[in-house]
Amino acid sequence: MLLLSQCTTFQLHSKGYWNGWNTPKDDGSITSTSECADALNMAETQDMINFQTFTRNIPVKNGWPDVVASGVPVSVILSAHHNLVAFGTPFYDSSGVWVNPPKKAYYAPEEAINMIASGFLFQNDEDVKAWMARTDLTLDVPDVPGMAAWTERANAEWALPGQMSAAWHHGHEDGVSNFSVPSA
Repeated sequence: MLLLSQCTTFQLHSKGYWNGWNTPKDDGSITSTSECADALNMAETQDMINFQTFTRNIPVKNGWPDVVASGVPVSVILSAHHNLVAFGTPFYDSSGVWVNPPKKAYYAPEEAINMIASGFLFQNDEDVKAWMARTDLTLDVPDVPGMAAWTERANAEWALPGQMSAAWHHGHEDGVSNFSVPSA
């Protein structure tokens, strides 16, 4: 729940830090290439902002996100968030130490949930089986970063080090910011 609480409140912080983040640009995005090192970094930033916008729609009850009222299981939200974190994780650090396997893998929430539910820990759990058998589950939210359509693109375009731009590698693996300094 802390993670969801952070997601639902971070947008306010980001808006306060970077006043233009919530103001659409001419191309419809919230960020622009002039604010990021390149288009790939802009896509990553835009995806996280869009994910934060999605989490901001989760109702709040007694100061905590009411995920049940959202109609989207928390496992779906966490799976999508995990994909976004995996995207931003370097392939290797500046000393050349490998961080990821030779290829990143992104999983659609439904795919990840099915793998976990059928795994050793939960395969014989009757509550998990009953939950998975429900027909009213929302296991994908179209147009939300980290969900099924996003993972298809990520697995095709962002799974190997050679697919990432030099600016992405510079910022993620050399620890150098990919953003220009916000103007006052």
